[in-house]
Amino acid sequence: MRGNRRDRHRRPRRCSWAARQSGRGHKTPKPSLRARPRTAPAATLLAPQLKRRNLAGANLSGANLAGATFHRAVLRGANLSGADLTDANLNKTDLLQANLSRAKMNGAMLFEAEAGRADFTGADLSEAMMGSIRLTAGKLDRANLMEADLGGALLNEASFVNATLSGASLLQTRLLRAKPARRDGGGDGIHASQSFAMPISAKRHPA
Repeated sequence: MRGNRRDRHRRPRRCSWAARQSGRGHKTPKPSLRARPRTAPAATLLAPQLKRRNLAGANLSGANLAGATFHRAVLRGANLSGADLTDANLNKTDLLQANLSRAKMNGAMLFEAEAGRADFTGADLSEAMMGSIRLTAGKLDRANLMEADLGGALLNEASFVNATLSGASLLQTRLLRAKPARRDGGGDGIHASQSFAMPISAKRHPA
């Protein structure tokens, strides 16, 4: 009888031990924080290299193109409105009739760019290097051209209504029939049939 009583006491222990071995009767452990997958950091995008590309009529509205190289590219009729072109290289590009309204172009290089009838309305062109740019009949209304270099630019019939030109270099710039920077045409605005030689040091124009 005593042996049977001992067996009775031992049997539950065996069941408990078997349950522990099979994992029954135990709560599932919570996953460790270290085991949780981590979100991969966002990839760093390099500045696009678009030299000599034909992007005529392309829709690049609002695109992040900061530091991009468009040297000698064709952007004729392209839509770049609201795009970020900060420090972009647009030297000798074809920007005929392109839409660059509200574009961020501070520090951009547009040396000898062909931008006839291009729309720069409300664009930020502060400190942009625009020497010898051909912007005949271009729209620069409300554009920010502070400290921009427009030396030797062709701006005949261009519109500068309410544009900011403080500190801009307009040395040997041609402005025949250009619309004034102020609506009333007074003050320091641009007047028709007038070229400027402002006391500001000329910047170098990389090719």
